[in-house]
Amino acid sequence: YSYHTMQMDEVGLQNMYKTGAHRYWVIWGKLIKKEIVEKIPFEVGRIYEDNAVACRWLQEAKVIANSENRYYFYQMNPRGTTKKAFQLKHLDLLWALEEQINFYESVGYQQMKRKICAYYLTTAAWYSHRVRYELKRPDRAGEIRRDMLRLLEENPINTLSLTDSEQKSIRDALHPHIAQIRRLPKVCASVLRSGGMKALAERVRRRLSRAKE
Repeated sequence: YSYHTMQMDEVGLQNMYKTGAHRYWVIWGKLIKKEIVEKIPFEVGRIYEDNAVACRWLQEAKVIANSENRYYFYQMNPRGTTKKAFQLKHLDLLWALEEQINFYESVGYQQMKRKICAYYLTTAAWYSHRVRYELKRPDRAGEIRRDMLRLLEENPINTLSLTDSEQKSIRDALHPHIAQIRRLPKVCASVLRSGGMKALAERVRRRLSRAKE
């Protein structure tokens, strides 16, 4: 059997994150000691629950062994969480990421905390847009924005490893109306090309009607 061991301190966790070996801390590719799972159990009723606890399991284990050998088979579930249409329940991922952030804060792993903060904010920005426009729940989108702002108070956006496009998506999520105004010239040009002034007037009418609701 070929394998190599790795210390599960902050450096070890960062190396796993850097190489993608953590798979966002999902557990399907890991064999975990039963006593660790019993000590740090899943939270009942959540999805993405493994994302919330796997980092704690790894740190509790102290040392892990990476192996290329296949010890078990994994069966794909065609009706699993990732296959379902987007719904409010998927916001549990943000809960799981916040659990990770709290864990890294509690053990003093500041670099890992910042990495997950960046991942949380980019995910929240995408979710906020989908919740607002796809699920038609601006109230829940507003809650996501408030959580993002709370996180940014302690972790300013310029201290996180984010690309320019990621920073833009976060700012657009925090200020959706300003984002719409910035997109307005392109939207107007597209509507005019496809339907002329009549189509543009109808789009403005619908938008004003929604604003009054």
